[in-house]
This record gives sequence, C-alpha cells and structure tokens, in this order.
Amino acid sequence: MILIANWKSTIPKNVNEYLRKVDRRIIIAPPMTHIPFIKNNTAAAQSCSLSKSITGEVHFEVLKDMGLNFCIIGHYERRKYFNETREESYEKAAALVKLDIIPILCCDEKSIEEDIQFAKGKNITLAYEPVESIGTGSALSPEKVEHIVENVKSKCRNKVIYGGSVSSKNARHLIRAGVDGLIVGRLSLDFKEINRIAELVPIFD
Repeated sequence: MILIANWKSTIPKNVNEYLRKVDRRIIIAPPMTHIPFIKNNTAAAQSCSLSKSITGEVHFEVLKDMGLNFCIIGHYERRKYFNETREESYEKAAALVKLDIIPILCCDEKSIEEDIQFAKGKNITLAYEPVESIGTGSALSPEKVEHIVENVKSKCRNKVIYGGSVSSKNARHLIRAGVDGLIVGRLSLDFKEINRIAELVPIFD
C-alpha cells in the first residue's frame, strides 16, 4: 500500500515544519526545486521530459541521477494544459522502466483499457484519476472505484491506486474498495491532514 502527497506546483506554508512532522512512509511529490529537501521521506517526480533540450523541463535520466524511484506520468493536468498525449506518456513510462524508476501512470475512464494493455507485464503502477473528481472535492464513490479495481485486476497484475479529491473523510472507504494506495493532491499540503490519511492506510510496503 502506498500513499503519495502530490504538492503540484506549490509547497506547504512552512515546509520545514511539514517535513519534520509528516509521516516518513509517505511518498512526497514536490515541485522539482524541492526534491533535494526530501530527506526522510521517499521523493517522487511529478513528470519528466524525453528531450534534453527543452527549457523548463527535466530529462528522465536526471531523475535517475537524483536517486528517485518514482515518477508521476500523464496526469490529467499535464494532458490538459501541456497537451501531453497518451503516446508521450507511454514513451516516458517505458524510458523510466528501463532505468528502474517506477512510473505512476495516471488513467481515466477514457484511457484505462488501453493503459492496462500497455502496463501489463511492466513494473508500472496505474493511478486511476477520474476527471470529474480532480480538484472538485468530490471523490468517486467506493462502489465505482471497486468496479474499476476489479476490472484492472482481472486483466493484469499491476498495482492500482486512486487519486481525485482524496481526504481523511473518504480515504478509509476508498481503501476498502481494494486499491493499492492513494494519491492526495491539494490537501496533502497540510501535514496534519496527510498524516490523518496515513493513519487509515493499513499497510505500507
């Protein structure tokens, strides 16, 4: 079971206090500038680039040099605002796998079947993030999440985690739906809230 705190493009108000008090088992995905500050927790990248010559991007090989073990790939916001295609996401995921970095490949209802086929047999974690739940405060119902998990597990052995308005109020129900972990967005900037969620996650590995 894994729990990822996706800080997106900002940092907690008091990042030093946060890092002192946050549960050390939580994987933190901060802006690239703050990865070196993640000492006690496992750090993850929020994205990567296939090119070594694009200003403002970070090539996937740099993630290996930084000692990272995880990278979020194909998040809805990357697809929406940066026009990242599924083909690009797959290329990034495949490149990361070759470097023994685990891609957290974000999926939605439109891409899930294709994503299952791509991820099958590879060390890729599928992160189901329904578009209607991202940043809305309304997570998908546990029944729908359970249906998605059962569908994925019937077709491949990859881990399946859930993201989309996860909070301490719904985390227990989402976990009971059979997911292998959770991604928490905006609320993960509050160490008290992410720690409360961590208390509900039965097993970390």
